[in-house]
Amino acid sequence: MKLLLENWRKFLVEQHTDWTAITEDDLYDLDYDELIEMRDEIENPKRSSPYSRPNLRSLHPGRRFLPTINARIEAIEESEAEAEAEAEVAEAARIEDIYSGEFAMKLAKAYMGSASMGIELAAMVPDAEGLAEEFKKLRGLVQDVLGHAERSDMAPWTKWDWNKHPNTIISSVGALINQLVDLPAENRRDMNDLVDERKEILSMYYRWLESIRDLENYTFYRLHGRQPRGTVQQKLADSYSFIKDWVGED
Repeated sequence: MKLLLENWRKFLVEQHTDWTAITEDDLYDLDYDELIEMRDEIENPKRSSPYSRPNLRSLHPGRRFLPTINARIEAIEESEAEAEAEAEVAEAARIEDIYSGEFAMKLAKAYMGSASMGIELAAMVPDAEGLAEEFKKLRGLVQDVLGHAERSDMAPWTKWDWNKHPNTIISSVGALINQLVDLPAENRRDMNDLVDERKEILSMYYRWLESIRDLENYTFYRLHGRQPRGTVQQKLADSYSFIKDWVGED
């Protein structure tokens, strides 16, 4: 059988297929390109072929194999398409894993602890470039708000673009963190250990949220040269320091 197929391949390359030397079963041992070449030889014979004339093509000895050849070609194409689809699904699942589960928790925790650390970690992970860019964008917006606070400028809370308003930033960060710490399978035993970690990350987020909101009063008092009473002054100063540390250096 092997010798027969090798002889057939030799005929195919050198001139025309020896249709008397093959059987239908032989077609199942051929690869995709060989089947395509065989089909082309039947449907579009070369000038040197005695069946090159249109009125003689129906007499081509390989035409009886055409249904099987076409079926084999279609089956291979479908198999390759299914394999590609499965690969795409697997890749999507792999990317989705970045946004859920234990690793997503690590990204969220790193980011809420330090924007720079979260960005750096996300940038190191294949397929997490989009998340790293989102981390950078949100940090940039907070940097702008912080800069206004340092200049005693109330613009972010009064006349700034709504997309850059502190409340909008808080909502965007909150939505992203909630996505990262989402545990749809938390009732599973292997997920239960992550529930406490999620609580810790959300606690970090609320600390961050409160500090962002405190920047408004921090800026207001600085703008008017006033000092808040009691422990409020220390709280506002702590919130400013917290956000400044969170933003870090570029």
